[in-house]
Amino acid sequence: MTVSGFIAVLRRRWLVVALVLMCTVVALALVHKRPIDYQACASVALIAPKTPDFPNVYDNTQESLVATTGLVTEKVMSAATQRQLAAQGMTASYDAEVLNTGTDASPAFSEPLTTVCSTSYNSAVAGNTTDGVVDSFGGILYTIQFDAKVSPQDFITYKVIVPDASLPILGRPAQALIGVALIGLTLAISLAMWTDTVMQRRSRRYQALLAQAAPRLGRVSRPRWDEAARTGADGLSDFRR
Repeated sequence: MTVSGFIAVLRRRWLVVALVLMCTVVALALVHKRPIDYQACASVALIAPKTPDFPNVYDNTQESLVATTGLVTEKVMSAATQRQLAAQGMTASYDAEVLNTGTDASPAFSEPLTTVCSTSYNSAVAGNTTDGVVDSFGGILYTIQFDAKVSPQDFITYKVIVPDASLPILGRPAQALIGVALIGLTLAISLAMWTDTVMQRRSRRYQALLAQAAPRLGRVSRPRWDEAARTGADGLSDFRR
């Protein structure tokens, strides 16, 4: 199909194109107004104390350091910690996952790693919740060592490897709007082309049926017109008499 033929199809089916574009505008408005989930993630690593004889019961071996990371992470995910954070205004849902545990999926590193991710419609709430979870992680780590009578100089410490940054996770708004616009435009053109093909096919079929029926209509109607003409002529002659 040539460009002129393509434009002619769109002109003939302008109503289809207009209806689809109107629906696309409505969809764009809905996408623009929809809430976007934001996610803020941070990574925390445990640091073993720099002592030669492992005086800390939570740091006897590398596996123990990994186990300590898992223990603290489990306490961070407890219902009590979640309620405490929510009471402080950190209401985003969050998840803490232990990485670098020595499995095939995450090989052993010298520092076990916990990743904390918070999700919320509000980017600030997501970031604040992640910061609160990290602070709770450090507080729980300190508490379990203090309760075990570990000397402060032998404490396991932690550091934030990756600070939190709130990012949209359901697609950036501009990308979503562009996607809806492209889908609407493609659908409008496709429906216009399909509708034109169907209507042209029906028109040709109708014309063919008319062409087939025309001779029969002519044969039926001609005697009737001849008879009417004769009847009219006879009536006129009788009137003259």
